[in-house]
Amino acid sequence: MREDNRRNGAGRRPGSGGGIISGSWFLALIGLCGLFLLSLSLGSAGFLLPWDLTEAQETILWNIRLPRVLAAFLAGGILAVAGAAYQGVFQNPLVSPDLLGSSAGSVIGIMLGLIFGAGFWFLPVISFVTGMLAMLLVLVVAFLMTRRGGFSVVLLILVGVVTSALFSAGLNFLRYFLPNESSIFGASYYMMGALNGASMEDILLLLVFGLIPALALWFLARSLDVLSLPHEVLETQGVRVKPLIFIILFLATMASSATVAVGGIIAWVSLIVPGILRFAFGRSHVFLLPCSFVTGAAFLMLCDLLSRALIPHEIPIGIMTSIIGAPVFLGLLYLTRRKYVQTGI
Repeated sequence: MREDNRRNGAGRRPGSGGGIISGSWFLALIGLCGLFLLSLSLGSAGFLLPWDLTEAQETILWNIRLPRVLAAFLAGGILAVAGAAYQGVFQNPLVSPDLLGSSAGSVIGIMLGLIFGAGFWFLPVISFVTGMLAMLLVLVVAFLMTRRGGFSVVLLILVGVVTSALFSAGLNFLRYFLPNESSIFGASYYMMGALNGASMEDILLLLVFGLIPALALWFLARSLDVLSLPHEVLETQGVRVKPLIFIILFLATMASSATVAVGGIIAWVSLIVPGILRFAFGRSHVFLLPCSFVTGAAFLMLCDLLSRALIPHEIPIGIMTSIIGAPVFLGLLYLTRRKYVQTGI
């Protein structure tokens, strides 16, 4: 039996395939670089290359397109890593910061910042605080509704859906208090998700408040793997499970809140990208987290390119990710249906 398994490659861990895996990473990085250059070159102003440009074209390429493509690259990767961390904590490929109310709570923070005239660097702080409070609210409500202090992922998701709906109603309510029409228009873009108007300051914000927590999650990859074991067993082995879970959710919420501060609610990236990779390559977060970053960056850059190249009028990127992500999520749900049917979920 072992010889057959070795011959068929069964039980092989992702990342331990030597040259094949290294070659796959090389091809993935080459494809990512190619997509980055294509996104930088294409747009509503036509096909632009870094050489032989007019002054206006140079402004479009370096001051408008480059920050936007960098924002899509970083936001996509950060969202995918945050989603992978959430799914690792709850051991469920159908969980993401979007479903647990974190993104909607972060947008409420952005709204409050716009209402009170908060400065640029204060927006990600209040976005993170309100996103964290929203997540904690969902956790507390789900814990109180579960009998005997247990933990139910299904109940958690349901509470998150209801809480997100309440936050959406709160967002529409807060729109009436925005100071002017431009703020209302900007708030609408935050709710739909948009990267147009991204600047190099936004890139710095994503690097500080998004990429650094994402890298910290990568350093906690083996701890995420450990959380797949029964928590009672881990406690007997001296692992402090609750503080570990809190730290991981803290970092993941901070990372996703940074993307909300820059581009609003960009749906589905944190759900479908790590979910598909987890189904295809297994649960080793040492491999899953960097793979999620690369795939999420490529996915959001592709959606951004389509949103501004398909039709003359730009489509908000959150709408484009929903158009692509919803059917993909149904496919993921179909592929994992046996697990939930067998467990009675």
